[in-house]
Amino acid sequence: MKIVFTLITFLCLFHAVANMQPRYKKEIDKGVTCLKNEQLDSAEHFFQKATLLSKNEDSLQRSEIYFLIGFFYDYNFQHNKALIYLDKANSLASNIENGRVKMDIANQIGVANYNLRNYSEALKQYKYCLELAFQYNDFVQTAYSYNNIGLIFLETKDYTKAIEYFNNVIETTNDNYTLLAIVHNNMGIALYHTEAYNEALGHLDISQSYSFKTEEQAMLGNSYMNKGLCYISLNEFEKAQLNLEKALEFYSKIHDYQGELLSKVNLSKTSFELNQIEKGKKLETEINDQLSLIENQDLITDFYTYMVESYLDLGDSTVALEYSLKLIDHGKLILESLEDNTLNKLKNDISFTSVAGELNKVQDEKQEIEIINEKLKSSNRLIIALSSGLILVGLFFIIYMIMSVRKTRKINNKLKKNQVELTEKNREILNSVSYANSMEKLLLQQMNPHFLFNALTTVEASIRLGDTKFANEYISMFSSLLRKTLDYSMLESISLLDEIDFLTSYIKLNATKQGNSFSYTLNYDYEQVADFVNTPPMLVQPFVENALIHGLYHKTDGNKHLGIHIEPHDEFILWTIVDNGVGRKKSQEINRTHKGISHGIKITRDRINWMEKIYGNHFSIEYHDLEEGTKVILKTPIIEA
Repeated sequence: MKIVFTLITFLCLFHAVANMQPRYKKEIDKGVTCLKNEQLDSAEHFFQKATLLSKNEDSLQRSEIYFLIGFFYDYNFQHNKALIYLDKANSLASNIENGRVKMDIANQIGVANYNLRNYSEALKQYKYCLELAFQYNDFVQTAYSYNNIGLIFLETKDYTKAIEYFNNVIETTNDNYTLLAIVHNNMGIALYHTEAYNEALGHLDISQSYSFKTEEQAMLGNSYMNKGLCYISLNEFEKAQLNLEKALEFYSKIHDYQGELLSKVNLSKTSFELNQIEKGKKLETEINDQLSLIENQDLITDFYTYMVESYLDLGDSTVALEYSLKLIDHGKLILESLEDNTLNKLKNDISFTSVAGELNKVQDEKQEIEIINEKLKSSNRLIIALSSGLILVGLFFIIYMIMSVRKTRKINNKLKKNQVELTEKNREILNSVSYANSMEKLLLQQMNPHFLFNALTTVEASIRLGDTKFANEYISMFSSLLRKTLDYSMLESISLLDEIDFLTSYIKLNATKQGNSFSYTLNYDYEQVADFVNTPPMLVQPFVENALIHGLYHKTDGNKHLGIHIEPHDEFILWTIVDNGVGRKKSQEINRTHKGISHGIKITRDRINWMEKIYGNHFSIEYHDLEEGTKVILKTPIIEA
């Protein structure tokens, strides 16, 4: 009987373990299914159940569970949620020796941050993954890490470093045809941006040869697309058209709608260039019908810009004006969406999940204190009731009470410490959210509705007056400036040459709009400037705007001139901005009668106040009133890569 009972007990335990072991896996499978069906709330429910059921598993198993959940959230474009689970996986993985798991987690955290355009954090994770790959002699992961790091530099427009890392992949990879197809395509893109078009075409041909071996339809579409772009830049439109048609064919096979639309946009360009007007208009109609599906905002900007230029060349000012309106409206929509992107970026930089963890700890410790206090109250009542006859028991409870008091005091001290840390983290969050708002306001200030309206009015007036050459030139300059604003706004730093290029574009656009009524000079030593590659983006533009709008614009006699001198030092850059306008006092008098006073300088001051906490005294602003005009001396930091 005892043997039978033991056997039955064993079978029951075995059955329970057998059912419990895969239960969390079943919940994950359910969550994955819900994610694929875009049932995000249900997916979250099943994932939470999976994590609860796996609490007794070891660190390796639990880290793999969190990694899998994070991976599927990232795959389904829930990048912020993905990071929450990936951070948990990373925390658990720190205590294990499995290098493969550590590399997978670091790589996926990099991917999620890359998708959120948090390039500095993505770069950090990819470099950590590269270190692990070296440590564990994983040559495949080494190559992929090189490629991922190269992609970061490609996105941040550091094409020299991108090419360097892509070369590392090529030199260390022999038989991984899929990776070779990818990296040669990436190398082609980097070389395309350096205007080395023929060299780029060579790498794209190699990418194609590997893609044919692996039968990768998407990579074939990409290589044909990029070859088409190279031929457009070389003004070889027939070759461009052939390659773009092949790209469209491959994208269509795999139902890649983004690739198809990109192919059609560029095919419309070649059609108009080759004077195939009917074909171009047919493609134009197809693109407009599917425009809402395009995720690449730059592509929409390019399409609208090119349509303006094409219809101006065709002499159809009405349609050109319609596309000008669409371009302006598109710019507004993009700028309005930047706030969420910037805030999300900062939230991930600070790691709100760690703060949430601290809050949970505080709540748990509060509950523990409440339980102990209740026990103390019960103990006190019991001690009083038994003190007359049960001295020994009473002493036991007294000792228990003393120990409980000590434990309470210890927990209280820990709680106070956690509250101090939490307060500091909350302050950091508030400061960062404030910074995000300042960045957003700065962007909106740079492309505010008045500026957009003025741009539209300028284009409309020139078209109505029949000055299509001016309209064409102006809309191209405007779209270029819009593109730079959107590109640089998402970066923590840009090269000093890019900052100068952005300022030049801004000044040229204003000069064109004002009929070149003022002259300007930018003085700097090119070789000296080129050595200093990192500076916060778009810090100087509001001061230039101030000089143009509040200084030179109100001047009615004599020559108008804006001068900017740029002088890099070891740790900072000195900008001297001089205008010979009406001066600050006269400008303030004029502005009292106008409601639309620019707030760009105030917003920039807010931004500087926040950044001074990081960069110390490498920020400063000095104003000097001149006999004619104003001089501003601005100091901005050089940020190390």
